[in-house]
Amino acid sequence: MNAPGPHPNDPAVLLTFRLGEERHALAIEAVERAIPAAAITPLPAAPRPVLGLIDLAGELVPVLSVRRRLGLADLPLSPDHHFLLAHMGRRRVLLAVDEVQAVVERAWVPPPEDVGFAGLRGVARLDDGLVLIHDLEAFFAPGEWRAVDDALANARGAA
Repeated sequence: MNAPGPHPNDPAVLLTFRLGEERHALAIEAVERAIPAAAITPLPAAPRPVLGLIDLAGELVPVLSVRRRLGLADLPLSPDHHFLLAHMGRRRVLLAVDEVQAVVERAWVPPPEDVGFAGLRGVARLDDGLVLIHDLEAFFAPGEWRAVDDALANARGAA
């Protein structure tokens, strides 16, 4: 898992980002870099959180909507938005986010059991509020990854 830090309450280095008014974070080791948003090619038959594909230096990389996975409304992509190039195990993915904010080091705690959802690893307190820390390994169920792999194979075959 891409757990932020080895244990809850240990400091973790996090990359924070914004979706609407909500702040979220990933363990910094899961993120390769942030890039400006770009046009996305649709990927037919992919699971709903997949917005499509981008050709990144010759590699077809799926673009995932964190908004969709969290049940938030889609927003039209704008030049102000960003993609985070991240690693989900052996996979490279782009995560569509509204704004990349900061790298912070904070202690974190697991979420309360009654408010947890798949992919939520923990919560960290920042000077001006809380940030939700996500575990990219839990972003998709195994069956969803099979659908992404099939859709990618079809896209590669059509190219």
